[in-house]
Amino acid sequence: MTKQKKGFWVFFFSLIPGAGELYMGFQKMGLSIMILFWGCIACAALLGFNALIFLLPIIWFYSFFNVHNLKCLTEEEFLSVEDHSIFPTEELAANRESFIRQYRNILAILLIVFGVFGLWSNIISLLQWLLPDPMFYVLNDIGQQLPGIAISIILIVIGIRLVKGKKEELEYSERSAAKEQTSDVDTTNKKEIPAIEKSPSEESDDTGKEEAKDENA
Repeated sequence: MTKQKKGFWVFFFSLIPGAGELYMGFQKMGLSIMILFWGCIACAALLGFNALIFLLPIIWFYSFFNVHNLKCLTEEEFLSVEDHSIFPTEELAANRESFIRQYRNILAILLIVFGVFGLWSNIISLLQWLLPDPMFYVLNDIGQQLPGIAISIILIVIGIRLVKGKKEELEYSERSAAKEQTSDVDTTNKKEIPAIEKSPSEESDDTGKEEAKDENA
């Protein structure tokens, strides 16, 4: 339950990313901020992806000022704030099947990569007892660098897929617009053509033919 709070404890919990939001009752918001902050630390430490460290101060300042902005709201404005995650979890849940179908290969690669890293971390401790120290140190250094390399390759692949998807979307919109234009042209061509006026001689010939038909009848 969300409840506007003020005082020392708000300031204290605002120093921990996500804790201030949790203290005020914003469970989804606080948990997602906390997962993002500590997830970046875990990825930087375990996978050697040190480029994520620059995100930590951004997440910290966002959480700190978000808590104090919530504290300074009026009661009506505070109650109108919705508790939502910073991740698009609701959209992914609504379009889960299409998301999995679209990014199935990338998700499979991620699972395989993390599985290989977990297996390697368990095997490397056994190799320490079987291999000579120089060979073990070389393999250990290579194993520490591989996670960062693999994550970088996966991010590049995801970026290429996004660029291709955007290009295909633009091409599809252009084709649909061209089809609409051709359909509009066809409908205008199919409109009723105005009747051609007959000359006086043709009208007199038609009346003569009709009178001849009546006499024969």
